Amino acid sequence: MKVTVRSRLVLTVVLAALLPVILIGLFTVYNGGEAGAGNQWGALVLIAVVSAGVAVGAGILLAHSITAPLKSLQEGVDVISTGDLNRKFVLDRDDEIGDLSADVDRMRRYLKYRMIELEKLFKIGQAISSELNFKQLLNIILNTIIDELNADSGSVMLLDEEENYLSIAVARHLPEDIINNTRVFLGEGIVGRVAQTGERLMIEDVDNSPEFKALKREGVTKGGSMLSAALTVTDKTLETDKILGVINISKGEVGAFKSHDLEFFSALANQAAIAISNAKLYRLATTDGMTKLYLKRFFQHKLDEEIIRSKRYKKPVSVIMMDIDHFKNFNDTYGHQVGDQVLMDVASIVEDTVRTIDIVARYGGEEFVVVCPEMDAGNALHPAERIRSAIQYHDFRVKGEKVPITISLGVASYPEDAVERSELIKRADEALYASKEQGRNRVTCYRQIDELGLEIPSSQKEG
Repeated sequence: MKVTVRSRLVLTVVLAALLPVILIGLFTVYNGGEAGAGNQWGALVLIAVVSAGVAVGAGILLAHSITAPLKSLQEGVDVISTGDLNRKFVLDRDDEIGDLSADVDRMRRYLKYRMIELEKLFKIGQAISSELNFKQLLNIILNTIIDELNADSGSVMLLDEEENYLSIAVARHLPEDIINNTRVFLGEGIVGRVAQTGERLMIEDVDNSPEFKALKREGVTKGGSMLSAALTVTDKTLETDKILGVINISKGEVGAFKSHDLEFFSALANQAAIAISNAKLYRLATTDGMTKLYLKRFFQHKLDEEIIRSKRYKKPVSVIMMDIDHFKNFNDTYGHQVGDQVLMDVASIVEDTVRTIDIVARYGGEEFVVVCPEMDAGNALHPAERIRSAIQYHDFRVKGEKVPITISLGVASYPEDAVERSELIKRADEALYASKEQGRNRVTCYRQIDELGLEIPSSQKEG
C-alpha cells in the first residue's frame, strides 16, 4: 500500500491529538476517580508535558522524513542544472516525493539522450559540411545515417529537375540492377509521394502496408520497416522549399524504428540537404557542364594539394591521363551531337570505375584525367586498365547500331616520375603519347617509355 506524504501528516496530527486523551483516560481508570485534586492536577500536567514532547518528537521525525528527501531532491536538480547528466537520481520512497524523484530522473535520462543526439548531429554536421566532393559526400551521409540508426540498407535518391524523376545516386546493400535501373517519378509510390510533399514517413511493417505495394515494385527494400524523408532546402530567392531528393533506410525487422528514431532521422536529413545543396553549388562552379566532371583548373588545384599531402606523409600520388582514340574522325562521321553523348558516357564510365577518393576531371576536348591519392604508378595501372577495358566493351550505339570506342591512357607518379605538378602532368601525357604510338587502346607507364625505345616530341604539352 502506498503511504503518501498527506497520509503521514494526517496520521501524525491524529496521534498527537489522541495521545493526551488516551493518557488522561488511562490515568482516570487507574486511580478510580478518587485521587486528590492536587495529585490529579500534577498528573495532568505531567501527561500534557509528555504528550507535548511526544507530539514535538513526532513532528520533528515527520519533518525530517520530508525535508531530508526534499533536500536530496534539490541537490539532484542542482547537479542536473550544472549539466552533469550522468548521476542517477531515484529516491527509494513509496510516496509523492519518490514519484517526483523518478520524474526528475526520467527528465535527466531524456536530457542525456537529447544531448548525445545533439552531439552526434553536431559531429555529423561538421563531417558532411566539410566535404565538397559530391560522391564522397553522399556516401558519408548515407553511411553515417545507416550506422547511427542501426539500419541494414539505404539509398540517397536525387531528383532530376528536368525529367522530374528520382534515381539512386548512392546506395548500401542494394542490388546493382536496382541501383542502376530505379526511376521514380514525383508522386509515384511512397518515395515519389515523399519527394512531392516534402514529408517524412515511417513504415513499421512494409509487407502489410497497402500503400507500399508500388514502392516494393521499385525494389527499394524488402520487408521489415523503413524510414523515408525528403531532402529539402529553402530557396531564398523564391522563398519556397526546393526538393533535392529523398533518403531512405530500412531494416529487416518489423517495428525496428520508433518515433524518436524518425525525429533523429529527420534532423539528419535536414543537415544532409543543406550539405548536398552547398556541394551542388560548389560543383556547378568547379565542373564541366556537359560531362559533370571537374574542370581542368580544379584538377590542378587538387593535384597541388595531393602532392603537398604526399610530401608530408611520404605517400605516392599518381595521375592517369586518357584520350578517346580517333575522336575527331568519330565526330566527322557521326556529328558533334553524337560525339557529345559519347563524351558524357565515357565520363560516367570513368567516374564509376575509379575509387571514391580519386578525382576525375575533364582536361580538355576528349581528354580526361584522374588523380589517384596514395597510389604509385604500378598500382595505378590497375584502375587504368579497368577504365580501358570498360570503355572497350561498353555497348556504345548510334541509331541502334553498335560503334567501337576505345581509349588510350598514360600513367605517371609522384615522386617516382616527377616532383612538381606541371612535370607530373607532362610525364603522364608523354606516357599517353606512348600508348598512341604503340597502336592505341592500351595503358603505358612513364617508366616504360625508355624500355619501348620511343622518342617523345618536345611539343608535348606541359599542363
